[in-house]
Amino acid sequence: MDFAFVCGHCGSEVTVWGKPKGFWTELFEVPDEWNCYYCDGLNYTPPPPWEPA
Repeated sequence: MDFAFVCGHCGSEVTVWGKPKGFWTELFEVPDEWNCYYCDGLNYTPPPPWEPA
């Protein structure tokens, strides 16, 4: 499932893929850090709950 996060550097909305955690359909793992597609700034994933994209 994809989740929408906002870049802390440029303010753009970025989609990050969340991998299902085991057989649970409502639990997902996302990377602890990710780079913005637009400015390549390093961002950190906020604590859940996350907004689906």
